[in-house]
Amino acid sequence: MKKVALVRGNGLSPFELQYYYPLKDKFKFTGICSLKNPFSVDGIEIVKLPSVYDFEILFPRSFKIRKIYQHIFYYELFWQKMFGLEKVLKSFDIIHSADVEYYYTYQAAKARLKYDKRLVITQWQNIPFAYASRGYRFVESKRFRKLKEAVDVIIAKSERAKLTLILEGFPEEKIVVIKPGVDLSKFKPMEKDKILMMKLGVNEKDKVILFSGRLHWHKGVFVLLNAFKLLLMDREIDPSAVKLLIVGTGELASVLNDFVKFLNISRNVIFVGFADYNEMPKYHNLADVFVLPSVPTQRWQEQFGMVLIESMACGKPVVTTLSGSIPEVVGDKAVLVQPFDFLELYKALKKVLCDEKFAKDLGDRAREFVVQNYNAEDVARKIENVYNSLL
Repeated sequence: MKKVALVRGNGLSPFELQYYYPLKDKFKFTGICSLKNPFSVDGIEIVKLPSVYDFEILFPRSFKIRKIYQHIFYYELFWQKMFGLEKVLKSFDIIHSADVEYYYTYQAAKARLKYDKRLVITQWQNIPFAYASRGYRFVESKRFRKLKEAVDVIIAKSERAKLTLILEGFPEEKIVVIKPGVDLSKFKPMEKDKILMMKLGVNEKDKVILFSGRLHWHKGVFVLLNAFKLLLMDREIDPSAVKLLIVGTGELASVLNDFVKFLNISRNVIFVGFADYNEMPKYHNLADVFVLPSVPTQRWQEQFGMVLIESMACGKPVVTTLSGSIPEVVGDKAVLVQPFDFLELYKALKKVLCDEKFAKDLGDRAREFVVQNYNAEDVARKIENVYNSLL
């Protein structure tokens, strides 16, 4: 049985592993990650290696905003270097890494050339030349040239990611687009979980707006809170029967909590915190509408938005933004507004909450769209085809 190394630094997650579990009878998978990989994973062998990330997270936030820190860890792109990685990779047939900017992917490229292995790279980044201060100059570096020489196949997670790779000089014939998928047996329409409702303090008659994601600036939660405040002020809305569930953790958690208090909407906003991935279908099925108000930054725009297709798979209407790959992901099966536009976001949420026919039709079409385009089993088969083409 051929051995595959899934090199993911601090990003080895159950979300992605769902595509590899169905292939375990054909390939032996080993996940290679940082010592402090934040996700809980099982089902495959795991090798943990010390990385720059493991040391970087120990630094105080006051140091992380300094230019010397940014230069060492981001401008020079050493973040995610894994010590001893190349030696470990010697025993594998296929090395499957992620994103060309990470240092562990460069290490994977060197191991591929040194030991005559095969290299697959999964690429999420969808902004050309987004390499911090190096910008487009990074593609002229020895490191980048080695990546282009070593890689056998790049799996782009969106058409936008593919175009980014082409602009950066990767041969189009080495790129295949395989979009993510969801487990349709888990993410599906279900009855509301009464125990979860009691735990959260949600009533049967409540209109529930759900956000799930990292509590970082680029997820647009501040914009959402402004829109939600307008919604509660609307005379056509009963403010006592509308709840906003915020699922997730992140650096802005305490600031967002303070902002909710400032807006005087604490009774309507429920901070859930971390939720296990296996529990997420229950949260999606509590919602009357799911919202992902992502906003772009200089080096990031929404690369896919897995939560979008997870909620759509549960038959929920979705309101989101024209950021990055989102329009490509949802097509015309969601309501799209401009990033940062709290007014249009409020109007879109009101439309979904007040027009039951519109909401049901949107949710039904969303479910069918996901079934046809984002089935995790189909993703697994496509990855299998990529591996087989290299052996």
